[in-house]
Amino acid sequence: MSKHESERLGWIERAYGALPLSPWAVGGAIAGVLVLAFGVSELAFGRHLLLLEVEDTIATMMRFQARTAVANMLLAAFLPTAYIYLLRGHRGTLGALRSDLGCSDTEFAALIARIGNYNPLALGLSGLAGVGCVLLMTRVTTPAHIDPWQWSALPHEMRWTRVLVPWVGWWIGVLILAVSVESNRLAPLASRLSRVDLPDLRPFRPFTRQALLNTLLMILFGAFGLLTIAESGSWALVLGFWIVSMGAMAIGLVVWLLPVFRVVRDAKRSELDWCRDALVREGAKLREGGALRSRVSELVAWEERVQSIGEWPIDSPALRKILLYSLIPLGSWAGGALVERFIDSLLG
Repeated sequence: MSKHESERLGWIERAYGALPLSPWAVGGAIAGVLVLAFGVSELAFGRHLLLLEVEDTIATMMRFQARTAVANMLLAAFLPTAYIYLLRGHRGTLGALRSDLGCSDTEFAALIARIGNYNPLALGLSGLAGVGCVLLMTRVTTPAHIDPWQWSALPHEMRWTRVLVPWVGWWIGVLILAVSVESNRLAPLASRLSRVDLPDLRPFRPFTRQALLNTLLMILFGAFGLLTIAESGSWALVLGFWIVSMGAMAIGLVVWLLPVFRVVRDAKRSELDWCRDALVREGAKLREGGALRSRVSELVAWEERVQSIGEWPIDSPALRKILLYSLIPLGSWAGGALVERFIDSLLG
């Protein structure tokens, strides 16, 4: 990447790009540092010894609060990493579409340059809305008689969670804005492809890959979020979340692939209309003895071929990925169990 191209990137992209690691490795390192610092602070403050002196109900609450803190640390590392992958995914999608878009180098450069560039007011409002939602959730999930922001009264574990609230809330808002804006920018490009060859819909695959990436990031975000509220044995909550996730995933895929569906549907209708008009003409000629039966047979075969073409650009590999993604929310239960084991080993 040239210096000029690097200067157009946001600060978070420049920070990730400056490191000789993949974004997932950077996110993992951030999570590792946060969890390590949390573990050191727990030991330094003797929280593991305090568990031996308190009642079982308080000890259980301390473990839950520690687990919530760790889950928020994972979420704090995941959100900016997901944002980086989202923007890189859109740039890769445009790169894959370049030969079929039929646009000039200048126009293509403009399409690339606007990825990750948002109206400052919209960006700020989205971030603040995300923070507000997290603050509201904090208030709702805290007993009414307790002030969730009275620092001196907060346990050590919950202080970590409260410190992360602005960061997590801000990136939730920014990630949702980025998904919405980039999807809206990408959608019109489906109708600008220079050709629509119904038997070969491979030019539309970049749209499918981007929709699957969006889906994966949203499912992972929900799964990390579930870790902050679900116990490892809360099957009812995990199952309910899985049902909601499947509905959201289906809606998301439909919305993100709808522009491609419309283009393929219109091309299919146009081709079928041509086939039927041609059959009418050839049928009239056949009755008059001026048409070949082979020509009519070819038109009928082509009509059947066109009718068999699916209008949604989802092939077998994409379906397998969707099935795999559908299992991710269920992994929150296993993830919760791993976090609890870490907390138990840390606190004793």
